[in-house]
Amino acid sequence: MNAKRARQRRAEENARLEAQVDQRLRRTRLIKLLGAAVIALAAVVAVVIVTTSGGEKKLTPAQQTSLLAGVPQNGEVLGREDAPVTVTEFADLQCPFCARYSNEVLPSIIRDYVRPGKIKLRQQLLTFIGDDSREGALAAYSAAQQNKMFDFTGAFFAKQQKENSGYVTPGFINAIATDIPGLDQAKFGADQSNPQAERMLNEATRNADKAKVSGTPAFMVSVRGGAPVPLQVNDLTASAFKRALDSAIADAG
Repeated sequence: MNAKRARQRRAEENARLEAQVDQRLRRTRLIKLLGAAVIALAAVVAVVIVTTSGGEKKLTPAQQTSLLAGVPQNGEVLGREDAPVTVTEFADLQCPFCARYSNEVLPSIIRDYVRPGKIKLRQQLLTFIGDDSREGALAAYSAAQQNKMFDFTGAFFAKQQKENSGYVTPGFINAIATDIPGLDQAKFGADQSNPQAERMLNEATRNADKAKVSGTPAFMVSVRGGAPVPLQVNDLTASAFKRALDSAIADAG
């Protein structure tokens, strides 16, 4: 009898242990499923954020004004005339990578290199992408005639829309122009049909052909008036440009 009760107790204990193990397994599976669901949800949220935000920072008109305040401009050149290093950017105003550079990298270059007089920047606008690129470039070169080119292009890149969607209308251009402090609006409007804007655009195209530019953005660097050579950057990050610019400044002595 005692042996029978002992076997019964062992059977009951085994059943209890099996139930505990089964419960733990179910709990583990539930945790894994919940974890997978959370990860999947996070991935969806991340996609939505990137899709809706464009995945990049964009300067406000006030930030753009502050960035350029007090920095000399002369036509298509930003920075002090005696800066030992000149960096030329070939850009298309519709190019999304040019917009990323303008919004995310250029501010640190202006703050750390242009404002202190270490380098000066030259913008050369191209029209690879289409008619909207041309309309934007002519407007930018009109602003250049009032030494406000970088104000215009920076604001344009912050408002950039879908390529070749016809968004570069007179209204779009005028909305940018009204945010530029000190820009003579009447002169700006007249200069868009001025032959000088066309000449500046044609010169940029010739310079790009000479430099064998096949895409935008592209960057060339010249040290103390020497022949321009490609700026060695491997990605559109502030750190990549810092390495390349520091090397050019070192070469300038």
